[in-house]
Amino acid sequence: MDYSQDVKASDNQKVHSSNEDKSLDLYNKVKVVNGEKFVTIEDTNKLTTEEMKELISNIIEEPAYVNIPNVNIKVNDKFPDEIDQFLRAHEFDVHDEIVTVHKKLEKEVVESKPHFLLHFKL
Repeated sequence: MDYSQDVKASDNQKVHSSNEDKSLDLYNKVKVVNGEKFVTIEDTNKLTTEEMKELISNIIEEPAYVNIPNVNIKVNDKFPDEIDQFLRAHEFDVHDEIVTVHKKLEKEVVESKPHFLLHFKL
């Protein structure tokens, strides 16, 4: 699921962690995409539930995020409902849900028999 939080400013700044060591480890486990008026956190599947909560808390407290109008977090489906509730409690809203469907593709050879025969009389 994708979560977003609208922030009330519109400056673009690169995000760097204030709690250097511990937070930097969390940011190194995810992909951070910086845009002109947004930041998107992706690839959260490498985080534990506790690390995800810590990352969310860091994002909320991070001074560099204050001037970014849209903060998006792509939450991997492995996380329990606890993360959904945690995000909502911190004023994040679900804005998109991605469903992935897999189908095994097989090449199937179908031999067809003619539906009619044409006979010639000589």
